[in-house]
Amino acid sequence: MEATEEYFDRAIKVMRQVKSEEMDKIEKAAEIMAQSIIDGRFINVFGSGYHSFLPAVEMFRRAGGLVHIRPIIPKGICESLNECYVTDFCQSIPGYASAVLDEYKFKIQKGDVMIIPNANGVNCCCVEAALESKKRGLTVIAITSPAISKGAPKDYKLHPTKKSLFEVADLVIDIHVPHPDAIIKVNGCDELVGAVSTIPITLVINLLTLRVVEKIIEKGHKPMVLRGGSLPGSKERNEKYRKMIYTQI
Repeated sequence: MEATEEYFDRAIKVMRQVKSEEMDKIEKAAEIMAQSIIDGRFINVFGSGYHSFLPAVEMFRRAGGLVHIRPIIPKGICESLNECYVTDFCQSIPGYASAVLDEYKFKIQKGDVMIIPNANGVNCCCVEAALESKKRGLTVIAITSPAISKGAPKDYKLHPTKKSLFEVADLVIDIHVPHPDAIIKVNGCDELVGAVSTIPITLVINLLTLRVVEKIIEKGHKPMVLRGGSLPGSKERNEKYRKMIYTQI
C-alpha cells in the first residue's frame, strides 16, 4: 500500500505544479485555439508515439469535447501496438512524420494549430512533426516534459538535429513529470514503477478544452461541443456534426 499512497501523492503534486505554473501558457494556447475555431479551422492533434497517440484520441469525438478536432494518428504507430519493432521504427525514422503530414496536405491549412503531446519529447517523429508543421505555416503547441527530455542521453534524441520537442515548438506546456516518467521505487524491484505522464497530459487537454469553450462564448460565438453518448438526444445532436467532422478529418 505504501507504493500506491506515494503514487497518489506524487501524481497530485504534478497536477498542482501544472495548475500553479502552466495556466498562463494554457491561457495563451486556448486563445489561439479558440480564434482558430471561430475562423472555421480544425485543431490538429498529432499522435507521435506509442502512448502519445492517446491524447489525440482523448480529444476526438469525446463527451463534452470540441467538434473541431482533427486527430492525426499514424497507422504505423496506432495500428502496430502488438508490433513493437514496427512502432519503434516509425517513431524513430526521419521522414515518417513528414510523409504523414503529406497525407493531410489538402486539409491542413497554413495558419492552423498543431498540438503535439509527447511526454519525453525525444523521438524523431514528434520533433519532425513540429518542425514540418512550422515549415508549413502552423502554430505548434507542445505538451511535454522538458525534464524528461533533458534527462535522456544524447544518443536517445533521435531526430538528426538532436533537438527535443520543447526546443522546437512555438508554445510549450510543461507537464512537470520528472525523468524518466515512472516515479515509484518498489522494494524488491530493480526498475522504477508507475508512469505518471498520461495524467497531466490528459489534465492539460481538458483544461484547454474548457478554456476554449469559455473563450468562444466570450467572443460572442456558440461553441460546438459533443454530447455524451449516455445522455438523451445525444445521437441526434451529435449526428448533425458528423458530416462536418468526417469531411475534415
